[in-house]
Amino acid sequence: MIVIEEKDFKMVQSSKTGPFFDLFLPYTVNEGKNNERTEMKLSGYGHSFEYCIDLLIKIRLAKKEESYTMKEYMKAYIKEIDEIKKLIQNIEINKDE
Repeated sequence: MIVIEEKDFKMVQSSKTGPFFDLFLPYTVNEGKNNERTEMKLSGYGHSFEYCIDLLIKIRLAKKEESYTMKEYMKAYIKEIDEIKKLIQNIEINKDE
């Protein structure tokens, strides 16, 4: 089973649906109380890898700003995609190690 995890999400390969992932997102439990904590909560079952990445980009953008013009949103969206591309390029460069 494949698990992909970063600070703001976790993707777990769905055992019943083949090359699809269950997506977990951070959720604050007991917000504002002494025992406040963050847990990963299931957000959806059986998403494609591409759908999960697209959704995560949109969630990250929503956390950065409440309001965008279309131009600002598209620039920010492309910037997030470029960050993912950098990760992929870094993997390609270091795969010989």
